[in-house]
Amino acid sequence: MPMLNRFLFDVVLPRNEICNLKSDQQQLLKTALDGGHLVYFGKRNMGKTSVVRSVVIEDFVKAEPKALVLVVDFLGASSMNDFNHRVRVAFEHSMSMLNPTGAFISNLTKAIKSIRPSMTTDSITGDLGFSLGIDHNVREIPFQEILKQCAVYHEKFSKCLLVFDEFQEIALVKGAEAAFRSCFQELPGDLPIIILGSKKHLLSRIFADPSSPLANWGGFLEASEISAEEYLAYANERFQTSDQSIDLETCHYLKLRLQSNPECMNIVCFRLMRSEELLNKVLDRADVERCITKVVDERASVYMEFLSHFSELERKFLSEIAMRSPVLKPHGKEFLSAIKASTGSSGPMLKKMLDQAVVYQDPNGITLADPLLKEYLVRHN
Repeated sequence: MPMLNRFLFDVVLPRNEICNLKSDQQQLLKTALDGGHLVYFGKRNMGKTSVVRSVVIEDFVKAEPKALVLVVDFLGASSMNDFNHRVRVAFEHSMSMLNPTGAFISNLTKAIKSIRPSMTTDSITGDLGFSLGIDHNVREIPFQEILKQCAVYHEKFSKCLLVFDEFQEIALVKGAEAAFRSCFQELPGDLPIIILGSKKHLLSRIFADPSSPLANWGGFLEASEISAEEYLAYANERFQTSDQSIDLETCHYLKLRLQSNPECMNIVCFRLMRSEELLNKVLDRADVERCITKVVDERASVYMEFLSHFSELERKFLSEIAMRSPVLKPHGKEFLSAIKASTGSSGPMLKKMLDQAVVYQDPNGITLADPLLKEYLVRHN
């Protein structure tokens, strides 16, 4: 087992690098093993994908060694053909990991006439590869056909688990919700499906709107927030290698400043470990504040480029959100006056920012989704 001495970010965390979230792991695994359906949602960078990929799937496969696990990421998908392509690529990857039986490959050939499935072995690494060998006259296999074959595997060979990450993207493609509803209805009732999403307003549109095809589908689980006490133990375990430590009060401050976002907290703590002047030290609020400034300064050019894709009014909108966060009334007279915008312009701007996950809305109001971008906007307002 590797030493627990790293503050990792920008990657799917291995099991031993995930800070707590034990309750989430248990409920998700129970859903998978019981053949249930669950929507696991929360802000980006809260650890959802790491929990599912590094813990839930791993434990599911331990319990069901021959299980077919299909993991599809829909982030940025913008058409039905995108969904088809991503499901096919994920299926090919899953088959490569599984080494399916000849009987199943034969069934695939009969069921999907436009494919020629085959297994190959890499001459250098020895790794198995699987290809559906799509006929050149066929643009892409409909995702429904591939999921039907997952159902066949689940019923005739072993269990199957379907995982769809950033599933809310289907709300932005005409006809996609109805297509997935129809497909899900035809799958075996005990075939487990876990859906992950980070844009709550779109997930609500998909699963809570009574007029939506997927209304009331499955159960719901919001990603847990890591407590200061949990992060304190996690952080100090890693700070040991640099003879540093952090106390509970400072950990609360770190958590508050970075909106309880574990990825941003790891980024700042990683930077604290790299600061030679802070070695062999009990870290305090001032150290955290200076380090946040350094991290934001290091990322300034990235944020400048990101913001250049927005209009001047949209940048003012984001800056004011950053300054006033959380904003309960983004359509209110006071807020609109501050950014010199009309009532008619605020709605489309807010929708765009929500759809792109630049801002996040909860009962407390509107906030910037990235706490470090918020810091940049506050400092450069």
